[in-house]
Amino acid sequence: MQDDDPPLIAPNAAVDYDAGWGRWGDMIRFSPAPWHRRRLLLAEARRLRFDSVLDVGCGRGEMLQAFGERFPARG
Repeated sequence: MQDDDPPLIAPNAAVDYDAGWGRWGDMIRFSPAPWHRRRLLLAEARRLRFDSVLDVGCGRGEMLQAFGERFPARG
């Protein structure tokens, strides 16, 4: 990309991320990059001792769901 190239998104364009997450559906759950990130984080988590998890980011919560399935709450 060069300095005089037009922006990919117009500067005043409204972006509705909530609508986007709803349309993307299983692409987020099964596409290679997010799947690989979840796999790596879950593998690393098996090596750690923890009582809680905080997922700071955006998305539909697939990472928290995966942690909940692999590491069910104890109590």
